[in-house]
This record gives sequence, C-alpha cells and structure tokens, in this order.
Amino acid sequence: MRRWETVYFSGNSKGEKNMRKNWAALALTGMLCLTTFAGTQTVSAETADSAKQVDIVFTHDTHSHLNTFTTIVDEAEKEVGGFARINTLIQEQKAKNPDTMVIDGGDFSMGTLIQTVFETQAAEIRMLGYMGCDVTTLGNHEFDYRSKGLANMLNSAAESGDDLPALVVCNVDWESMEAAGLSEGQQLIRDAFDEYGVSDYVVLEKGDTDIAVVGVFGKDALACAPTCELLFKDPIEAVKETVEEIRENEDVDMIVCVSHSGTWEDESKSEDENLAKAVPELDLILSGHTHTTLEEPIVHGDTYVVSCGEYGKNLGELSMTQKADGRWEMTSYEIVPVTTDIDQDAETQN
Repeated sequence: MRRWETVYFSGNSKGEKNMRKNWAALALTGMLCLTTFAGTQTVSAETADSAKQVDIVFTHDTHSHLNTFTTIVDEAEKEVGGFARINTLIQEQKAKNPDTMVIDGGDFSMGTLIQTVFETQAAEIRMLGYMGCDVTTLGNHEFDYRSKGLANMLNSAAESGDDLPALVVCNVDWESMEAAGLSEGQQLIRDAFDEYGVSDYVVLEKGDTDIAVVGVFGKDALACAPTCELLFKDPIEAVKETVEEIRENEDVDMIVCVSHSGTWEDESKSEDENLAKAVPELDLILSGHTHTTLEEPIVHGDTYVVSCGEYGKNLGELSMTQKADGRWEMTSYEIVPVTTDIDQDAETQN
C-alpha cells in the first residue's frame, strides 16, 4: 500500500496526481472567506464570531514511541518524534485555544522496549493522559499480550490515579459472548473494562460545543489480532446503532469517530471510507491502523476522514466551523512533522 504523505492541506495542494480526492472540487461555501498562509487555510474573523468552531489535534499508531528516535527522512538520518515534542505542540495549541480537543486512534502500545512494562505501568496510555488526550480507542496491538495483558494494563492505568483518556469502542459483542458463557480471558477484560470505564462513546464539552466521540475496532484490525479472545459486531452496523443512540439521547453539536480500521487506495476495501459513506451523520473520522499519512482529508458528503501517520512522527491539527445547516466545514488542516526544530517539553521529558 502506498503511503499518502504530504505536510499541508490547502486549496492549491500539490498531492500525488493520482490521489482520488481532489479538494479543488470542494469549493468552500460563500459564508467562509479563506486565506492561505504558510500552507494552511484559515477562516475569516467574521465567520469565527458568528459560528461555533472546534480545534482538534490527533495522533494514532504511536506504538510505544514515547521517546525520540532516528529514522531516514528525505534520504537523510534524522531524529524525529517523541512525546516531549508532541506535548510542546499540544500545549502551544492549547495556549491559543484551551478548549482544543485531543484524540488518539489506538495502537498506542507495542513497538519499543517501553512495551515491556505495558501490563505493570501502562506507560503509553498514562502518557496520553498526561498530554491531555481526551479520548482514545483500542488497536489490534493492545491485544498482543493476550486478554490477561490488556486487562492488567487497564487495571494498572485505573489504579495509577493519573488523568487518563476516555477509552471508547462500540462494537465489542458482549451479548454473544455472555450468551455462550464468558471464557476466563473474556471475563478478565470485562472486569477491566468496568474498572477503567470503557464505553461505547463519550460526550465532551469543549467551550460552547458538545462533541460525541464513538470508538470502533475494524475488521482488518481484528484479523491482525490473533490473540484477541473477544467477539466483535460488524463495525459499520455498530457505529450506526451507536450514532442512533447518541442522536436519541444526547444533545450534541458534532459526532466524531476514533476508528482503528484504516484506509486503502482501493476505495471498495477502504474501511473508514466505507464507514463515512454508510454513516453520514459522522462529522469526522480519525482513521488509525494502516499507518496512513493523508496529505488531504478524504471527504464523503459532510464526513471528513483524517490520518497523520505512525510512531508520533507527525501531529495532526485541524479546525472545523459549524455551518448554518448544523454540519461542519473543515477550515484548516495541517500535518505537523515532529522534528528537532520543536523544543522538548522538559516536564514531559523527565
């Protein structure tokens, strides 16, 4: 699978010529006055004063890469990533807007020696919480140490007393498992879910905006988790049901999905694109699992699909403005490389 990589989204983005999605076709409505500066788009002050706005930063597939690491970038060896630099970027964004929402798309574990304390220290999810991550979901690699390992991690995190992100996943099929009788491993995870407070969705209040965030575990993710003992419902059907529940029971302005499902160039196999088309009520899908860096959001109807790549090499930043019909327009989108140009937050580093 080709990796879709660019750093900025703008009206004149020079993406790969065979990218399916062309933002030039998405002429922004007359209510928005857009300017291009430093490769990003900004909304006019007049619109900002008259409509709700949401700022979001996002990660996914960080795979225990809490520290910086060396890799090849543009044929040169460079130091990239690290939560201390990511936290600098997050805090800079929160200084501009304290109500910025921070979300993660799962697979936060497994990939460095830090995974050796996954069960006992829950370092990865606790560090997400330390950086102010509001919500995450499970990826397939969270099951690498089997049911007992995941259960121990969740219990360790809950017992730490630290601020933790909400953990959401809507398609675990507890009904079928309970009807058949829970295995020992399934019972361990069920108890740990209760201890941590795992739910289908959460509602976050960000300034004057209420945002429902639902989580989902994809089909390919399940195929990549042979040690997972859980049964899962069809992802699309489960999200549909959860969105219906949200619309019936919650008064929210926006619905976001943190999905560990992924995107592929073959649109017919691209799980999060199929989700966007099947559940048009979703305003935004953060797509993890395939380690994709989307140079531009993928758009289906009023639903945006975004990804920023793996190992914390980038941080995604976006802004959305509510339109008159209640749906949301993405007014800026940037994939920020996490490089040595960014200072490391000293407290995070320590």
